[in-house]
Amino acid sequence: MRPKPGTWTFETEPLRRAQARWWLEDARDALREDPLFFIDWWHGRYPLLNLRAPAAVDDGRLKWWRKKAREEALPPVLLWYLSCLNGYVIVDGHLRLQAALLEDRPPSFLVAYSAYEQAVRPDPAAQRAILDSYERHARELALRLPQRRPIGTESINATLIAAFDDRPLLLPRSYGWATRRPEAQWLDEVRARLAAIGRSEAMDEFAAR
Repeated sequence: MRPKPGTWTFETEPLRRAQARWWLEDARDALREDPLFFIDWWHGRYPLLNLRAPAAVDDGRLKWWRKKAREEALPPVLLWYLSCLNGYVIVDGHLRLQAALLEDRPPSFLVAYSAYEQAVRPDPAAQRAILDSYERHARELALRLPQRRPIGTESINATLIAAFDDRPLLLPRSYGWATRRPEAQWLDEVRARLAAIGRSEAMDEFAAR
């Protein structure tokens, strides 16, 4: 995942067997000081989530990575895409990202994700119809019919690949497992965690969601 030129907006190459791309728009907000924040699944922002607080500005390792950022020699930041959060978690590279932010030099991201294969079963009738259509179109072009125009090669290739490519789709999926523990126990754990980070007042807002 690389930044668009002159921006802090990031985008992947098209995923295999799909034209979809993943993007990341709020990398500047990733190294937040507040350890508590809420994710809105419905706005499709693909948040970037940090697992540790930012380092002090005078941290020796941070200074080193800032030097590498100025040299445009930063290794990519490793992210893990979680479909259950519709966002990314920083697995490795908190300091590199912080250095990039401080130097205003957008880094690259390497995105890992869990996936499963979905079988593809082409439709023989649809395949035959597509071939017949192209053959008919070619004959009409040969006859120089005025209403016929050549079809672009990219368009033909895309149509044929969509109809005949039977390789399985790789779909990103994150898996979770249900627990039989009572809800009260889970809420107690949340309450204890909020108390540990000094944010007990957020329990009411959390429960309301």
